[in-house]
Amino acid sequence: MYAEIPDNIIGQKAHLFDIGKVYTIKKIIVQNAKRSYRVVDKDLMISITQYTTAKMIVDPPNSIPEYVYRLTQFAAIKVARVVFNLTDVLGYLVKYEAAHTFVPKNKEKSKTLREIYIKDLRDSILKITLWGDHALDFNIDNIYDPEAGNLIVCLIVGCTPREDMKDNGKTALTGSPACAYYFNPNITEARPFYNRFKNVPIYIQRPLEEETGSLVQEISLPEKTIAALDQIDPFNEEEPGPFKCAVTIVSITNATSWWYITYKCPRCQSTNTVPRYLLSFIGRDDTGDAKFFAYDDEASKMIQKDCDTLVNPLAPRDVLPRPLENIINKKFVLSVNLTDDSCKGNSFNLLYASQTRTPVIQIDNDSSKETSQSKMRTTIATTLTTA
Repeated sequence: MYAEIPDNIIGQKAHLFDIGKVYTIKKIIVQNAKRSYRVVDKDLMISITQYTTAKMIVDPPNSIPEYVYRLTQFAAIKVARVVFNLTDVLGYLVKYEAAHTFVPKNKEKSKTLREIYIKDLRDSILKITLWGDHALDFNIDNIYDPEAGNLIVCLIVGCTPREDMKDNGKTALTGSPACAYYFNPNITEARPFYNRFKNVPIYIQRPLEEETGSLVQEISLPEKTIAALDQIDPFNEEEPGPFKCAVTIVSITNATSWWYITYKCPRCQSTNTVPRYLLSFIGRDDTGDAKFFAYDDEASKMIQKDCDTLVNPLAPRDVLPRPLENIINKKFVLSVNLTDDSCKGNSFNLLYASQTRTPVIQIDNDSSKETSQSKMRTTIATTLTTA
């Protein structure tokens, strides 16, 4: 069984727990495990509440394992649209890069990543991307002798498969918030590594120097109302965006056509069809209403469900699934940017959004509504985050 702290109380409860410690926890909720992104493949999970208490056990019983994992062979790792269970792997470290801090496009906050490479006993190499503290805390100085070249076996848990666009779509892993890594674990599956390389030096490729601190300046996106976005001149290079806009969703306008069927990337060499979101909704702020249009990736973030988990061919087309209904009356912050079609009036090329993996916001002022906005239609690329 695994436990999860809801987003709204992470700041209050995350400090109660530390990796490698054993606790007695009280005032929790036991419920059905989520269908996707499960840390362990079990039917039940624990939900931490605002009333949960935790007490560390100083001398835990031997029946509690030090590690919880379910290993996947490198060759069996597959990139899938829906990740049911997180991936755990075992291999020996052959290379790692320096931590790198950057500000993602259309975002305000910086992120830090580090890429490491492990190899299995079949000599297959797997790249794993670590994020945040997992990236910064990765350090082998106290266990690695660069002259002797000693072996470092890595047990890495809580990852999701992805395509490495820098390496022709080769399968790689990226760490999730539940990711953890352990050096030279005392587990049965690691013994073949220790036996094979007992007298064989393993020289790890390491960066010449580590990043001493975040040299990236975080940005603050200028805030715009719907009325202000509607007045932006797409030819004005002095105000290029992106911008930030807060809206409340008041309705979903395409209740009967919120998904469509597409196919997977040709690099996968698969003919399987996949349902994806094509979501249109009305957002509102104090200055008026706007019609928003979000493609699959950002719609998934809003709804917090993958599209194929909600599509039911037997359900009435005019009845929205509950997760879609749940976003109505909720407030979202949009990171927005003008697209190339912002100057074309009533003609929009929505391929821009799908190519950049961001949705499109289409502001369409209805002349029948009493607002102070002018009759202009603007196409804007957006990244959505919950307010």
